[in-house]
Amino acid sequence: MPKLKRLEYNNYDIYVKNREWIFFKSLFILPQLRTIKAQWSSNYSSPSIFQNLHENLPALKCFYLNMNFDFINEDLLNNLIFHWWPIFLKIERINIFIRCQQNLIMIIDDMQTNFDTFQSILLAMNEQYDGFVKTEWIEKSSTISKVIEISICKFC
Repeated sequence: MPKLKRLEYNNYDIYVKNREWIFFKSLFILPQLRTIKAQWSSNYSSPSIFQNLHENLPALKCFYLNMNFDFINEDLLNNLIFHWWPIFLKIERINIFIRCQQNLIMIIDDMQTNFDTFQSILLAMNEQYDGFVKTEWIEKSSTISKVIEISICKFC
């Protein structure tokens, strides 16, 4: 497996526990992997899912990710902006789409304030990287739930 250069992982329909193994277990270092495509739905994923991405996949050039969460996790958004971002800057091509959904009854004012802060920081990155990285944050609310969709695209 160390010579693996491309990995595609699709798990939209089936819940698999610990699907993030490749991203944060140092046991799985793939030194020649250049491209990874991953997509899944989740009722649970670790907010620190990509903390070892660049150490485990040091030659990674293309990263495609599509994730759907049944919850909105502030730690996930915090890690996206403050921990993953420096890692993403080291990768040549990125296309990430994250969709989170939460019952409105579960969202308190402090959470909404944090969402607004995360949104403004993420969108400010559009100006900071001037076309090199494009970010988008879409928030939709219905009578029962809130949906946040985040898109990050680098050279795509």
